[in-house]
Amino acid sequence: MKQHVISVRWLAVATALGALVVAGHSARAGNAAGKILFVSDRDGNAEIYMADEDGANVKRLTNNTTLDFSPAWSPDGQRIAYVSRGTEQNAFVFLRLMSVDGTTDVLLAEIGMGRRFGGSVGWSPDGKKLVYTSSKDGNPEIYSINVDGTDAKNLTQNPARDASPSFSPDGQRIVFTSDRDGNRDIYVMDAAGGNVSRLTSTSDAESAPAWSPDGKEIAYYLFRNGRSELRLMGADGSNDRLLLDAGTLRFGGGLCWSPDGTRIAYVTDKDGNREVYVVRTDGSDPRSISQHPGNDLAPAWWGPK
Repeated sequence: MKQHVISVRWLAVATALGALVVAGHSARAGNAAGKILFVSDRDGNAEIYMADEDGANVKRLTNNTTLDFSPAWSPDGQRIAYVSRGTEQNAFVFLRLMSVDGTTDVLLAEIGMGRRFGGSVGWSPDGKKLVYTSSKDGNPEIYSINVDGTDAKNLTQNPARDASPSFSPDGQRIVFTSDRDGNRDIYVMDAAGGNVSRLTSTSDAESAPAWSPDGKEIAYYLFRNGRSELRLMGADGSNDRLLLDAGTLRFGGGLCWSPDGTRIAYVTDKDGNREVYVVRTDGSDPRSISQHPGNDLAPAWWGPK
C-alpha cells in the first residue's frame, strides 16, 4: 500500500513537471559552487535535494508533506525558489523561497490549484524578479513577481497554455512554451511580455527550453513518435539539431546548462526510472549523476563560470 501511495504522488508531480518544468539558471559567485539541485521521491515524497555536480554528497533540503518541485537557483547562489503543492486532488499551489541550506523558507504567492497544475520558476539575472507559471486566472499564464512577493504581473495574457519561462542571460528576453498556435512550441518575448515571436513550428511537442549561459543557444526537449529528443538550436531558432535520444518521457523532466556552457543536465528514463544525466554539448559522454532506484528530475545547476 505504501508503494502505491508513493507512486500515485510521484505521478502527480511528474505530470505537473512534464508540462511546466523550468531549468535552473547558472551564476558567477556565491557559496554553493559546483552544485546541482533536483527533485526526488527516494524518501517517499517529492522533495528537493542538492548534490555536487558529479552526484556526490546528496543532501535533502525540504522535508514536507506537500509535493515540492521546480527548484531554481538565485543568481548569487544563496536562495532557491520552488513550487509546492498539496497531495489532494484540488490542492493549492504555492511559489516559495528558501535559503540554500533549507533553514529559511517563506511563501511568496499562491499560483494555482489542482493536480494537473505544476509550476515553473526562473530568476532574472539581477536576482530581483522571478518568472513562473500560474493558473490562477483559469489557464496557465506566465507571471513575473518581485522577490519580496510584490507586483505580480501577467506577462502573456493569452487564452492558450503558456509555461516553462526562462530569462535570457542578459535579462532582456524570456523563452517559454505555448500552444497558442495549436501545438506546443517554443516562443520568446521581451521581459515585459511584448514582441512575442515563435522559434519552433512542428507537429510535435516541445518543452523545457533553457538558455545557454552565453545566450546564443537554447536547449529543449522534443517529443515525437513516442520518444523524447534532447535538442539544441540557436537563440533565433536556427541551426536546430539533435543531441541524443532521452527516452520516453512525453515532456522531458527538466534540463539545465552547466555554468561554463560545456554540458547539459537532462532527465531520461532509459534505465527504467527517471534519472538525471549530464552530457557534453556535442552529444558525447552521457552519464548518470543520480544513480538511485527512486525517480530524479528537474535539475538546476549552479557554480562559478
